[in-house]
Amino acid sequence: MFPVKRVAASSASFLGLVVALAGSGGCGYRPVRGGDEPATRLSVASAPAGAPDAEAAQGLLSGARAELGREGVLESPTGYPRLMVELVRVDVQAAAIAARDGVPVARAVSVAVVARGWVQDAAGAAPTRVTGDLRRSVVAPEGSASPEAAALRRDAARQAAEAAGRALARHVLGIPTARE
Repeated sequence: MFPVKRVAASSASFLGLVVALAGSGGCGYRPVRGGDEPATRLSVASAPAGAPDAEAAQGLLSGARAELGREGVLESPTGYPRLMVELVRVDVQAAAIAARDGVPVARAVSVAVVARGWVQDAAGAAPTRVTGDLRRSVVAPEGSASPEAAALRRDAARQAAEAAGRALARHVLGIPTARE
């Protein structure tokens, strides 16, 4: 037998083996985004807030719903399982300071929202996929007048809460998120 025929026969069997292995399963890795339809659809509900800030609480819910909707797993608002989001606190501190008439005055403020979330599979069920505390912050300019400053802080609190809500939803879905 000529060596050429043996090479051709072994090449054909090798090629058949490669094709069989490539089509039989895979390595087990799954894409973070895309791929199969998610098995669990979640609704979003608010847990009793630890901070009395209605604007931030609404921002937290809005951010979580927006992220779940973007990922295609948002369920009707009253169903189970549900993502429970809790507003832990809203922190405001000076981010830039200037001296005005010898007195330090804030020129910008950092508004940070601390929140946590978990999945509740049924009414009264134990929490699963608990996120722990998560913090998101926004730096906002400090207004010159008192009503203007209050409005800027409310807007900053809502923006930080929406970012926290999005991060909570990503964390519960298993999408990697940066911790602040």
